[in-house]
Amino acid sequence: RVTDAFADLVGQDEAIQMLRRKAAVALTHTPPQLGETLLLSGPASTGKTELSKRLAVILDLPFVEIDGKAVQKREQLVKMLETACEARGRGFARSGDQSGMPIFTAPSTLAFVEEAHLLSIDLQDALLTLLEPKTKRVTVNHPDGKRIINMPNLCVVLATTHPGELTDAFRSRCNEIRLRRYTTPEVSEMVRRRMPIVPEAISSLIANVSRCTPRQAFMLLNDALEDSAWSQESDLDKCVRRVARERGIVSANGLTRNDEKYLGMLHRNGARPGMDTKAIALNTIIGLLYDVQRAIVMDEIEPWLIYLGYITVVPGGRKLTGAGERYVNDMHALADLPNTRSRDVAVAPNTDWKRAAAGDKD
Repeated sequence: RVTDAFADLVGQDEAIQMLRRKAAVALTHTPPQLGETLLLSGPASTGKTELSKRLAVILDLPFVEIDGKAVQKREQLVKMLETACEARGRGFARSGDQSGMPIFTAPSTLAFVEEAHLLSIDLQDALLTLLEPKTKRVTVNHPDGKRIINMPNLCVVLATTHPGELTDAFRSRCNEIRLRRYTTPEVSEMVRRRMPIVPEAISSLIANVSRCTPRQAFMLLNDALEDSAWSQESDLDKCVRRVARERGIVSANGLTRNDEKYLGMLHRNGARPGMDTKAIALNTIIGLLYDVQRAIVMDEIEPWLIYLGYITVVPGGRKLTGAGERYVNDMHALADLPNTRSRDVAVAPNTDWKRAAAGDKD
């Protein structure tokens, strides 16, 4: 049961191995119980939600998804859990009184809190007792007066792209499992599993253009197939590149104009390869890229440029690598010919993608 739940997934082997072990131990309890709060941390689109859903399937628990930025008070969080449980016919049951306050006990549930770093500091502090394995209770305000909510069988899985923004006290009560960015071969394999007739060269192109983000890769594949059917173009490579350009992608490795603006800015300001060259601090970069939001620089531009090996983070800031400088030089040389920057990919030119998309795989 534990093995089968994750068998068809690609990538995240280390995280999956940890989840398998914890799920197997949880199944030794009646009812199944993790006994700790899990924190899945890592870049966006690395499978946090999917892994949590599969964990809930293994433990045979209702899966309740909560958006961290939508929760302002612990009463709101408890109400979300109560509503979700009631919708499944398993509401909170009154189980006694303590110091004049009624006690309600929640049923076994797996609560998945997405973007946990967006929980306010006050709310993180207010939820500390809920994360304690031996406590798992909170006191909340209610229209009928204060009440105690016991959640002994609540399994909590938190997800975040910025674990450093959680308070130390909150984070210390979690067992952190780190997820990494998917690689080009992994996303390429996902694409071929979705449509096995796609040649590896094209699935790799899709993976790179989508910046190794599975969700974007699947959308790009669908758009390319639609473009093939609409334009009567049987060469899927051309369709992928055309759709990518429509999305603002300027090279076969997924770079956008903002990425090129970032690289060009480092080059112009002397942040080039070499021990004797300067680095540029992040805040200075944000100021120089005045029309690009800080979040886009930190969450989208820099992670991908680091993955490609075009920039490096050193004491004092960021610098171009040799590969990054070569790209900038090529970018300048081909400024009026953006399509020629795309690496040529060998494909089967006579593949009838319109028939393939319709299900005819002869």
